[in-house]
Amino acid sequence: MYDKIRQNKFSLKEVIKTSWRIYKNKFRTILLITLCIYVPINILLFIIRQAYPQMELRTYMDIIRLLEAIIGVIAVMGVTYVVKEYINDKDIGFNVATGKAFSNWRRVFWTKFLGGIIVGLLTLVLIIPGVIWFVYYSFAIQIVILKNESGKNALDYSKDLVKGDWWRIFLIWIFRIGISIGLGFLLSFFSSNILIDLITDTFMDIVDIYFVVIMTVMCLNLDFIKNTYVKDEIENRKI
Repeated sequence: MYDKIRQNKFSLKEVIKTSWRIYKNKFRTILLITLCIYVPINILLFIIRQAYPQMELRTYMDIIRLLEAIIGVIAVMGVTYVVKEYINDKDIGFNVATGKAFSNWRRVFWTKFLGGIIVGLLTLVLIIPGVIWFVYYSFAIQIVILKNESGKNALDYSKDLVKGDWWRIFLIWIFRIGISIGLGFLLSFFSSNILIDLITDTFMDIVDIYFVVIMTVMCLNLDFIKNTYVKDEIENRKI
């Protein structure tokens, strides 16, 4: 797996196929990480909906984004590390992956916070620059976990990797959002109670985490091709 992903620049089809293979082969670990992080989030969101039924949608979405930034990001980090180690022919479990995630939480939070400020300011000027930089920073979390960078360095690293492949990554985001909206619409027909809401919301999270695998595979492949990550791995293996 390691040799294959570093030899050639993957097409979108190859990225999706490779990501699906990893997602399928490491599904138990990925599922456990997703359940442990997102089930508590979904329970909390259900309680909030029940306690404040008249809450505006914008306020509710702000709460979701906050919980994602504080708690949900742990799942993203954990899955990113699982993918990275699998590509390096190492089989790690839940404890190692979440340990890596928790140890990097502050650095990732700061990186995402800084990126959010930059994208937010650009969006206030014009929508299009905000969208452009949002896509540029798509690999921010991956860079913190994979390259041990943080803050502006991680954001700049992500931007450098995205350059030349902006439209491919933008299409992944469109596909991801489309799947989320489509699933949300279909699952909205089920009756609403805490059990059904918990199952449907968690199912959407399990599907969405697949896109974390896709982003990680694409990030690694682009980094391999630019000979940055490869050099680091070669040096580590020599040691």
